[in-house]
Amino acid sequence: MKRAKMNTFNGIILLFSLTIISSCTDQKDDSFTIVYSGGGFTGGINPTFTETIISNSGKVVINTTSLYTDDVTQVRYTNEREVNNLYQYIMDNGFMDLNDVYDCADNDSICVDLKIDYPPANPLTITLDENDITHSVTVSVYNCTESPIIDYPAILDSIVNKISETIASSE
Repeated sequence: MKRAKMNTFNGIILLFSLTIISSCTDQKDDSFTIVYSGGGFTGGINPTFTETIISNSGKVVINTTSLYTDDVTQVRYTNEREVNNLYQYIMDNGFMDLNDVYDCADNDSICVDLKIDYPPANPLTITLDENDITHSVTVSVYNCTESPIIDYPAILDSIVNKISETIASSE
């Protein structure tokens, strides 16, 4: 049983993502959801994967999955206006014009090793799906430092910071 959970958990780690989804069959045309996860490294005795879902209504759902302990879900709320401002910030800063993938350079063995060594790097993925238009951006090794391992636009750091601020403001 633990082996199955570990394999599932490791699969999740490899697919860590930050997703922005805004159209579902039961939602209005102006609705959206921001799903935030990924970036950094996972390790330690009980590595965890956290996925945060922010809906345009201000609902914030934080799902935490860990290797050896039970999954935990927290439900919090934040201001609808703040969530709409976050969405507008993401769109205003050219998200739809970013490349699909930012990955290690072919000759960068350090970066490539970070994707397979323990603790593994957690790819950061941002997907925007609104009115049947979808665009995804993935940074395979996202470490959010002054000297990132992968060359990606600085605006991604700003978007991650804005999302983190919105999550922090939820109660």
